[in-house]
Amino acid sequence: MFHYFSSKQALLEAHIETVERGLDSVAAILNSSETSIDTFRQIADLILGSFKEPYGRNLFLLANQVLSLDSIPNAVKRRVSATKSLQASVPVIMRGQARGEIRSGDPLALAVAFWGALQGIAEVLVWNPKAPIPKVEHIISILARH
Repeated sequence: MFHYFSSKQALLEAHIETVERGLDSVAAILNSSETSIDTFRQIADLILGSFKEPYGRNLFLLANQVLSLDSIPNAVKRRVSATKSLQASVPVIMRGQARGEIRSGDPLALAVAFWGALQGIAEVLVWNPKAPIPKVEHIISILARH
């Protein structure tokens, strides 16, 4: 490890930068002009695609670990917080509900269900690396109006 990084802090910093790039990608998708359901389909595809490699699923979970540790400075926690993605999902869900693309219900609760499903999948894949990665449509069905 120290061949590539000068310290554990430097390694953590590199991982945090990768998480930030992922969050930036999600933000760009959330701000796109696609239909709401297509927006979430793209996000699910991006994230589930990253889970094909152990690094992707581990990195997804690392962000949560950083948020839960008291020893991590708040400035670092803000950098990896997915709260922005969760909050930015709400107006996209509301637009989708108005268009009839997304099921009725509390938009924040639907956003929690979507993001929570992705988090849970990452956890299962870490515990059981041979488990199949669900299809994007399985995740989209949480939001899609049937």
